[in-house]
Amino acid sequence: MHSQFVSDVIKPLLIDQLMDQEVVHLSGGGVAESFPNLCLGKPAGIYLIDERSVYLDSEECIVASKPIKRIVLHAKKTAFVEHDFIMAICLADRAIVYEGKPSVDYTANVPQSLLTGMKLFLSHLDITFRRDITTRTSMIYLKTGPT
Repeated sequence: MHSQFVSDVIKPLLIDQLMDQEVVHLSGGGVAESFPNLCLGKPAGIYLIDERSVYLDSEECIVASKPIKRIVLHAKKTAFVEHDFIMAICLADRAIVYEGKPSVDYTANVPQSLLTGMKLFLSHLDITFRRDITTRTSMIYLKTGPT
């Protein structure tokens, strides 16, 4: 294993603690934490990673996204399908927003910047994010008002 991969992925994500265990003895979380990242250490034409955040809490998503993002930027060959909002924001630099009725009648918008795509996505949910000018605290607003 390349030393850069070990220092960027294996050690920060504590995968080395799982390396000596047999796959059948790993929990769902152990598999979710290790295998997608180990796959990124192998040369490939494209990586398609579906829902990388399964079994990870929000803090683990943020930690896991940093080395993955470095590898993605270096390899320039990765695609993600991600439904976790935190992980998606941490990994993405572009977004494709679908509009319409799921599985019935929908349209995919062209890829757009993450900021533009997230604003469009949240607008369909009648949600906006704003930052309080005084406290710099992020606020979530629903159509009916702040929450």
